[in-house]
Amino acid sequence: RIIETLYGKLKGVMVTDQVSVFRGIPYAAPPVAERRWRPPQAPETWREVRDATLFSDSCIQPTFASSYVWRRADFAVTEDCLYLNIWAKQSAENLPVMVWFHGGAHTSGQGHSQIFDGTTLAEHDVILVSINYRLGALGFLAHPWLSEESDHASSGNYGLLDKIAALNWVRDNIAQFGGNPDNVTIFGQSAGSQSVCSLMVSPLAQGLFHKAIGQSAACVGPAPRRDAAGLERGEKLVEFLGADSLEALRAVPPVEILTATDTSGWANASRIVIDGWVLPEPQVDTFRAGRQAQVPLMLGCLSDEGVNLLPLNEALTEDQLV
Repeated sequence: RIIETLYGKLKGVMVTDQVSVFRGIPYAAPPVAERRWRPPQAPETWREVRDATLFSDSCIQPTFASSYVWRRADFAVTEDCLYLNIWAKQSAENLPVMVWFHGGAHTSGQGHSQIFDGTTLAEHDVILVSINYRLGALGFLAHPWLSEESDHASSGNYGLLDKIAALNWVRDNIAQFGGNPDNVTIFGQSAGSQSVCSLMVSPLAQGLFHKAIGQSAACVGPAPRRDAAGLERGEKLVEFLGADSLEALRAVPPVEILTATDTSGWANASRIVIDGWVLPEPQVDTFRAGRQAQVPLMLGCLSDEGVNLLPLNEALTEDQLV
């Protein structure tokens, strides 16, 4: 099956006799080199039919967290990771669209994990979209140098801007897959849920979705007020890296950024920050004032769901557990 988007043609693959999947579709340019720590830019166009049968590599994240639920399996990671995936019936026409944001504390995870396969939802007449977005300090570093070069005096929240870019791509292209761009639901779990709540209060995301679901709602309670912009943590991380300029900072290898993230304690507070542009104020303040997106919202959580995030101990017996 071949679909034509605004950027070029895509060839997907049938996964059932009814459903096709299109994998590894670029929704933004690679956020590398001078585009590191900048808002996502539009992807380049292509002339030939693009093979969309393989998932992209995942975004940079720790490789040593084998006991962490979001990274128990090893997989390739890269900075060039702004891609999305689409599951759709061959016969799809003007169907509702659901866009999935994976969890993982905004430091780990991928949108194409097997548990997020969209085939079943597509069989129930939904167009399912999953995305990868920048993680950790590569996705959420706030620093005065970055704010100074920004047209909006803002830094951080690049991972949120990635999600907004993906929603813009969906708005402009999803009809070609049989989806209704005026009936888009965003949904996510844990960090994905926090993103849902944050997008509901971001002026940049208004009008890009029409319903929202937060699984493990993570931003409807009071937010930390100290260093809400994340600049203090960002400066500390950059000090650990030893970079003396923005140019030098952008040249630091990703593995060194991961190490500094750990040693500096950068990730011990919220990765999403109140930057004044993507998020003008704490999310809970916007909700309390009723200024959030006026769309249907479903929130939920599970009792003791956090136990699934505990380190995996294969030596633990059932008797010891009890």
